[in-house]
Amino acid sequence: DINVNDNNNSGGSGQQSVSVNNEHGVANIDNNNGWGSWNSLWDYGSGFAVIRSFKKKSCIVHKMNKEVMPSIQALDMLAKKNK
Repeated sequence: DINVNDNNNSGGSGQQSVSVNNEHGVANIDNNNGWGSWNSLWDYGSGFAVIRSFKKKSCIVHKMNKEVMPSIQALDMLAKKNK
């Protein structure tokens, strides 16, 4: 697993973290910013992703568009680079 935390938000107190699990082919992105918080899970094995918005109290499941979403390897490299 790789975790990336960014506390350098301009004018805010939020934090974003990215966890990549290469063994299971999933990535978890958390954006913690009070009621503006959201979580997203990308499952590269199934090709589906889900996002949960706390403010809207809703979850959205969608098929991942592999042409616009980074591969898990690219996401893993970005997470390591921005650690």
